[in-house]
Amino acid sequence: MDKYQEILSEIDKDGNDEEMVAVLNKLSKYNVPKPTAVMTSSLLHNLKAVLQENDSHDDVPILKSVNRVAIERSANDGSLLSVLRLVKPQLAILSWRFMAMTSLIIFAGIFLTNGDRDSLIFLTNGAPILGLLTLFYEHRAELYGTNELEASCPYTPAQLAGARIIVTLGYTIIVCLTATGMIALSFSDMLTNEKVLLWKTILAWLAPMVFFLGVALAVSLRLGAMYGCGTAFIMWVAKVIFEQSDIGKSLIQISLVGNGLIQRMPMILLVIGLILIAIYLRCLRVENMDYSQEG
Repeated sequence: MDKYQEILSEIDKDGNDEEMVAVLNKLSKYNVPKPTAVMTSSLLHNLKAVLQENDSHDDVPILKSVNRVAIERSANDGSLLSVLRLVKPQLAILSWRFMAMTSLIIFAGIFLTNGDRDSLIFLTNGAPILGLLTLFYEHRAELYGTNELEASCPYTPAQLAGARIIVTLGYTIIVCLTATGMIALSFSDMLTNEKVLLWKTILAWLAPMVFFLGVALAVSLRLGAMYGCGTAFIMWVAKVIFEQSDIGKSLIQISLVGNGLIQRMPMILLVIGLILIAIYLRCLRVENMDYSQEG
């Protein structure tokens, strides 16, 4: 009885259901005959005929015999419309509790920091963390081993990743733009007397946020999204520690008042981040997964 308990619970049957127990007893005693060479040959012959028939239709994907299961879909599947269809369900993954908690932390940090420059530094350091947390939250299903389930959906990995990136960037940018508005309204001197333009303020947090997201996604190609976010977080911690050093503070001061390569670093980081995201999406154009390695 105990060996059938899990099966019965999965099909919503009572463990005392004698009829189902009797059926399971019969199934466990039934010995499936080993297929003969003739049966195997017949099956392969029938499958070959079906594959040849499907091969004549361009819209029917064919599974190729390779060591790893590779599913190649047509270029039309990568259309923007297909990606946008996935944005709404991916947005639903972000619970209101997550959005309320993360946005509250950002807004509270703006209020609690003393001085306009401190508020900007807080936002510059907080934007990448908000982006990484959102990306991690979007990919948390990876912890439950749902790769095979996702692969069975009628969307390519690139489409799914594109929708998640849109949601991650969209939510993070909306929160940070709101925080930027709070800084501009509360500390207008920062945007006028010190001649720090609004676009430069936005670029100050947008560039590192996109860069660290790009790093996380690039690493996830080999190690998965969880390790990708972890790697980007470690790099973020190293960045914050460096900024607290004397050299880091000097570079920040130069970036605010001078001209040169240091002043162009935000734009360079933004471009690098966008390139990494593009590489990530390009690598996912053809899904290549080996389910034999999954438990």
